[in-house]
Amino acid sequence: MILGAIAAIIIDKKFEWAALFAAAGAVLSFFGFIHGTSLGVANSAPVALGYLIVAGSAMRSPGRATRKSLFQPRRRLRMPSERTDRR
Repeated sequence: MILGAIAAIIIDKKFEWAALFAAAGAVLSFFGFIHGTSLGVANSAPVALGYLIVAGSAMRSPGRATRKSLFQPRRRLRMPSERTDRR
């Protein structure tokens, strides 16, 4: 499910969300919740490393520079006294 979500989010070009999902997948697979035979620390470390590589490549993707970033603040609302279109 996590891999499918990452793929769908990358298709939608929401690379920051894809990186967050990949990081969550790395944590879950590191402790064996997914892709592991039992729960434990470093149960499927190579798979966790793969998720981290996907997260890093999603954060460094070239399409990320052209889109509004998830982590940037939104446009600030103006107060009525700051409006420039006074009549």
